[in-house]
Amino acid sequence: GLPADITGVLEGVKGTYAGDSWDYRLGVDYRFSDQLMVYANFSTGYKGGGINPRPFIPPQTVPFNPERLKAYEIGFKSDLAGGAVRLNAAAFLNKYRGIMLVDTNGYPGEPTDPDWFPLSAVPFNAGNADIKGVEVETVLEPVPGLLFSGSLSYLDFEYTKLDPNAIASGVTLDSTTPFSPKWKWSAQLSYEIPLGNGATLTPLVYADFMDDLYADFVNAPTNFVDSRTVLNANLAYRTADKDWEIIAGVTNLTDKHYYTAVFDISAVNGTASQVVARPREFFVSLRRNF
Repeated sequence: GLPADITGVLEGVKGTYAGDSWDYRLGVDYRFSDQLMVYANFSTGYKGGGINPRPFIPPQTVPFNPERLKAYEIGFKSDLAGGAVRLNAAAFLNKYRGIMLVDTNGYPGEPTDPDWFPLSAVPFNAGNADIKGVEVETVLEPVPGLLFSGSLSYLDFEYTKLDPNAIASGVTLDSTTPFSPKWKWSAQLSYEIPLGNGATLTPLVYADFMDDLYADFVNAPTNFVDSRTVLNANLAYRTADKDWEIIAGVTNLTDKHYYTAVFDISAVNGTASQVVARPREFFVSLRRNF
């Protein structure tokens, strides 16, 4: 939809990028008993850099550097009460450097800048951040057939340094990276009912929660996604030989209306498009094990 004299100037435009990375992982663990093990890990990682693959004008044909990570983690894994309780927990610190973001609202800077264009999809390195978190998961079987499992996580994202491109794009030290809810949890409860012929019937209820978040690195009310809790349920029948399994279920049991993402280009044309989650749905699945 753009005039040919704008997009046509991309003919023959070239960009160059080169990079390499060595990564490694170190870990140590100690088992106090068959029921308890503690561990600590350190690892590095990266996401490769490159050249903007979607320029609209020549100044957007720019390179971006790799995103690098140093990850520290400590935790324990345990089986308690004679195997009736499994409890695992971990705490971690991720030190990100050169975080990659994609500018969608013009690059770089303000409309008065000679290289600015009112639409872009330019990857750039925003700066550094620390991400701290805790994860806990458990599986409980108080009596045979009755099973409860759950998980809980907390995530704290904090920028420690911003590059000029990030500041020009509207990122601040108080911003949070897209799709990073602070809290998440899930819980599942099921009970396997034995039938007279050796087959089983298992009702299951499953719920999960995700905290509110922002869908764009420039945090704004136009890309805010509210928290939600979703409930699902199903009923499974398994034959005595476990060869056949049929499951009937429903997802989004309460038919909750919520959003999963936002495409926010309000700085370009004043619009932000929200992605609506799937409504209540029913399903039946049949499985044959060989």
